[in-house]
Amino acid sequence: MNNNSSRGLSPEAMRAALNSGNKEALLKSLSPRERELFYSLMADKEARDRLLSSPKVAELIKNLMNGG
Repeated sequence: MNNNSSRGLSPEAMRAALNSGNKEALLKSLSPRERELFYSLMADKEARDRLLSSPKVAELIKNLMNGG
């Protein structure tokens, strides 16, 4: 995925969007290819579950939600 600090949403804007449930702002910050990959991943329950069970992803989500 891209580095959203160089284009799209800032980390602070990402946190605000996550906290408010504004998924549209997050999705609009992605390139068309990144959105395609995101939707493909979300459609594949097994891949989605593997991703969400990853310790690195859990840490990333925790950091985003806690402002870190």
